[in-house]
Amino acid sequence: MYTAPVARSVLALLALLALGCGARGGDITARPSDAPRPVSRAAPAPPSAADEAQPERLTGELAPILSVPAWDAVLAAGHVVVLEPDFATLSGHDATTGEARWRTRMLEKTEGRHTLRARGNEVVFWAGRRMIIVDAATGARRSDEEVFWNGECSFVEQGAACAFACRCHLQLAACDTGKLFGPRFDKTYIEEWGPGDEPPHAGCYGMGTNLIAGTGRVTVAVVEDPRAPSLGRLGHPLVALGLDPHTGKEIWRHADPPHESIVDEAPVTPDGKLVWLGDSEGALRVLDTATGKQRWSRPGLSNLGRVPRHFVALLADPPGLFVYLEDQAVLHAPATGAALWRAQVPPGAFAIPAGQRIPYYSVETQGDGPLELLLLDPRTGKEAGRTQVPASSTVQDDPAGGFYILNEELTAFDAQGQRRAGPVPASPPNLHAERDFVTLFSHEELVILDRRDLSRVATARGSLAAMPGSSLEGRILLYRWPEEKSRPGEAILLRRKR
Repeated sequence: MYTAPVARSVLALLALLALGCGARGGDITARPSDAPRPVSRAAPAPPSAADEAQPERLTGELAPILSVPAWDAVLAAGHVVVLEPDFATLSGHDATTGEARWRTRMLEKTEGRHTLRARGNEVVFWAGRRMIIVDAATGARRSDEEVFWNGECSFVEQGAACAFACRCHLQLAACDTGKLFGPRFDKTYIEEWGPGDEPPHAGCYGMGTNLIAGTGRVTVAVVEDPRAPSLGRLGHPLVALGLDPHTGKEIWRHADPPHESIVDEAPVTPDGKLVWLGDSEGALRVLDTATGKQRWSRPGLSNLGRVPRHFVALLADPPGLFVYLEDQAVLHAPATGAALWRAQVPPGAFAIPAGQRIPYYSVETQGDGPLELLLLDPRTGKEAGRTQVPASSTVQDDPAGGFYILNEELTAFDAQGQRRAGPVPASPPNLHAERDFVTLFSHEELVILDRRDLSRVATARGSLAAMPGSSLEGRILLYRWPEEKSRPGEAILLRRKR
């Protein structure tokens, strides 16, 4: 979350959290190390009633069971795992009692950006160029690898495939350790000179270079194709590659693919036989993962003067690929593209299957007028529900089912689009939704709501936010980042008062 004392710079935690959580670095490595040393340090005493009454402290129906200095903290395997103030030591605390269970020094030297990431029962500690995998329950080190510099790259996972997506290249990595393998796929370096005395702009923009999917038998990536003629300053055209998941060796290539990520999960069928590629204009191609041959495609829409409304989702019941584009929604047979049903979408509406997860920013009316969210029965394509989305709103997924509409107010809806709670005032305006709680936060205030009825259960002042994946039953993990960049923040675990 923060850099080591050498750099003394605080990262933009609030922006990362507002984007959902997942914007953390992470990774893995493979060298066994010494077992952690158990500790008997008691958890810090909770604040007194007088402390809690102060405006900057927590008030409401939640009470702290853990409050420790930290640069980062995550929940995994029933433990709060904390990066301690020395940037080198991790500790694990029981998420029920707050009791310290283990404490292990992971690094002799600290430099660069340091982040934690929960992954099942493990925690990924990415520090500078080191990626260390730790058992969250015991602190045992499971692997240790030298990787790319944290901050210059992000660690991405798509299905069974992982890679480091860096500023100027993409390289595959083992998901269980982060160990690098295969060729490096470079992005074109571009310089743009501004008018007059404006300084030049330069960087590697990659033209959509992405890890797309991994099936276990093949890894699919879209990269620049150095074999193709150059497009001038913009580099080379893109190519979709099917790569050996163990060596990175090229198995097949598909020229001129749509190249933008259109889903927040690996876009492959459950049997791993098909992968789809899309772009912001709604174009779609479905490829055979074994050969790279195109099975079927749909064109996109361009020259509208805006990004067309579109949404793609793989449905399980009935099995099909749902594609919505502007005025039509179709459920396609994944292997052939045949229409299983087709529905007309009226002007000013946005269609999704009822009950489908809604990735962040997939549906929003920022800068546009209001629209109707049209919920379609996945089996028939008939209307199952309809919800008005006001102007200047975002539609956000509810992990427990349904969705939220956020503007100056927050309203909760079920999977059929029926209002189930709210509206309640949504100031501060940034939303973080978990299983039991919903939080609204800004630099000045954190409001914690009960997910069931959006009633307020706690309020706190100061720079606080819920951590991604932060909610256990009746508990929530918060982080308070410091006003002074050279000082650590605070990991705070809360539970409902009994």
